[in-house]
Parts: sequence; C-alpha cells; structure tokens
Amino acid sequence: MSTLPFSALQHMILTRLLLGSPIQSFVIFCYVILIRLVSDIGVEGSQFIGEVLKCSNALRSLQLSDNRIGDGSVFIGAALRVNYSLTSLSLCHNQIGDKGLLFIGAALKSNNTLTSLTVSGNNIRYKGARFISEGLKVNHTLTHLNLSHNNIGDKGAQFMGEAIKVNRTLVKLDLCVNNIGEEGSRFIENSMELNKSLKHLDLSRNQIAEKGAELLHP
Repeated sequence: MSTLPFSALQHMILTRLLLGSPIQSFVIFCYVILIRLVSDIGVEGSQFIGEVLKCSNALRSLQLSDNRIGDGSVFIGAALRVNYSLTSLSLCHNQIGDKGLLFIGAALKSNNTLTSLTVSGNNIRYKGARFISEGLKVNHTLTHLNLSHNNIGDKGAQFMGEAIKVNRTLVKLDLCVNNIGEEGSRFIENSMELNKSLKHLDLSRNQIAEKGAELLHP
C-alpha cells in the first residue's frame, strides 16, 4: 500500500467533508470501516486525527501503527473520551511510552465503545502498565488488549494483575516480551483465580520458567 504524507491525507479528508453535499461527504468519510495511515503523521497529524474522532459518529476501526505519534497521544486520548463509535484502535510502534498510556488509560475510564486496543512496541514500562490498569478496573467494554513487546516487568505485571482481579470484560490479553519474571507471573496467576472472563493470556518470551508459563496459558 502506498503511503500518504500528512498534508495530502488532510486535504483528502477535508475535501470529502467540505465539497459537494455536506451530508453525502460526511457519510463517505464516516462509514469507512478501516483507515490505514502508514505515514509519519507525528504530533500535528495526531491532533488533526483527534479532532476528526471527536466529530465522527460512525468510524469503527482506526489503524495508526508506525506513525511516530509520540506526545500526540494526548490528542488521541482526549478524543476517545468523547468518541462513541470507534471499536478498534491500533497504536503500535508509535513511541508513546508511559506518558501515552496516561491519556489512553484515562480515556478507558469513560469510553464505552472501544473493544480492541493495541499498544505494542511503545517502550511502555511499569508506570504505563499502572495507567492502563486503572482504566481497565472501571472499563466495561474492552475485550482485547495487546500490550506486547514493551517492558512492564514484574512491577507492571502486578498492576495488570490488580486490574484482572476486578475487570469483567477482557477476553484476550497479550503480554508477551515484557521482561516479566517469576514474581510477576505469580501476580498474574493469583489474579486469574478471581477472573472469569479472560480466556486467552499470552506471556510467552518473558523470564518465566516453562512450567509457570504453562500454568498461565489457557
């Protein structure tokens, strides 16, 4: 798939929204099921996307992987608080770090439509795991969370375990490649005893003995 610079993407969307019949243009844009933006939209592009999400009431799925969003995650998080149509969001490999999870986690506390979230490969550590876990504790719609290829460690696993204890909707959780050791695996294992919804848990390629990993895989 060819990539578009942000300026061209912005022009395309605004043209659809503003030219011709306003209702027709809005429908053309909003009923796109999946948008793939394989270009470096950066912080500026993230701000624009955030504004679009705030006014969109039909967009269902958004793929923003590999876009160097960084601090632009604040705009995405703010939009998720008021967007009531998006069900799937991918932000993998965007350098959002723990700070990005602060905004995304906060959005999960009020968002009631998002069912799938991918934030893999974002240099997220235990603080980010804490932010996302706080959102999971009160969220009632998210069913799939991919937090793989980060570095939450045992402390982050503890935060995730605390969320798993009380969350009742999460079905699939990917925590592979997160530098989680035996101590972290025990936190997860203990939390699973109180959780009835989680069916698929991936803890592969962590610092866990084979026996422990088998215990935690469904």
